[in-house]
Amino acid sequence: MSDGMGVEVAWVSPKASDLATHQFPNPRSQEREKESRWGLVMIACSLEGFGNAGFDLVVTIGFLSYQMSALLDKLLHFAVGIATGVVFWWVLERNYRNAAATINPICFLVMVVWGASGLFFFRKLGVPLLSGTFFYMAFPDWDIPIYNATGLRFLIHRSWLFHSVMIPVGGLGGWLWFASRLTLATWQKTVANLLRDGAMGLSVGISAHLIWDALLSSTRRGFYLHGFSGPESYGWLLLNLVIGLGVPLVIAWSLGQSGDRSQTREF
Repeated sequence: MSDGMGVEVAWVSPKASDLATHQFPNPRSQEREKESRWGLVMIACSLEGFGNAGFDLVVTIGFLSYQMSALLDKLLHFAVGIATGVVFWWVLERNYRNAAATINPICFLVMVVWGASGLFFFRKLGVPLLSGTFFYMAFPDWDIPIYNATGLRFLIHRSWLFHSVMIPVGGLGGWLWFASRLTLATWQKTVANLLRDGAMGLSVGISAHLIWDALLSSTRRGFYLHGFSGPESYGWLLLNLVIGLGVPLVIAWSLGQSGDRSQTREF
């Protein structure tokens, strides 16, 4: 049987077919995943003389290489996310102390990590809810499983929706609506504050994810969003970085102003 490129692969054992259809966990890109699978099959073909032992060796090395590459990618996103979050928090401590004292740092940090790299370390710990796909993956990569489930073409990986800060900014809009109400019960205030802190952290985390995606892609073939040209993709990136980091800073400034006014009234 030919693979369509003139290479006969009829001798390959059933394991080769399994490799070509196996779903590796949480792929960064379906196209890159497919290339990796058939690349391993072609290498295995060259080891025909070594029999199943040679094929198994190639499969094992390739799978471990894939796993290490995916882990390194997540660790780099994680590092950029932590660095961005630390710098953002340093700005709060330096310029908006009242905001830094108001924002829940744990909620903020968890959402920064989720937006930047995903909570991938919880899977190793076996935490029931946080081990699921949606928490394992970085928030901007949610377009992968959602596209696989729905087939909506605007959700093909690197969609404009998930590679943006539109969703966390929408969460901040929900917080403003809550905050504008004159009377809120204690539990409602708690929910509203967590929504604010989580949306701020997610916005900063997604911004960090976009920064690393753009830097890494620029060293290869350039940064592209699905359906966007190169200049349009970078324009969308710049716009969302300004919004994703600027809006949380404006919120922090407003929290600082309200804190100053309350202290003045107490005085």
